[in-house]
Amino acid sequence: MKLEIKKIKLGSGSQETIQFTGELHINGKLVAFLNDGGYGGEIEIQIAAFYEEGKEKEFEVMGMPLTTN
Repeated sequence: MKLEIKKIKLGSGSQETIQFTGELHINGKLVAFLNDGGYGGEIEIQIAAFYEEGKEKEFEVMGMPLTTN
């Protein structure tokens, strides 16, 4: 499995940690958007929506099945 973080943008509004946004790709496919506001909290992970002809499509991330809404 190949994990990549792409489109990383660093911000200047950091108070405790590095402020950034980016995308998580697994095996070349976008699976999540990443955001850290730089306030010392957790990194926000937003699962990317994948749709096929208007139907929900299940996909697998690190062995855990997820369903997008």
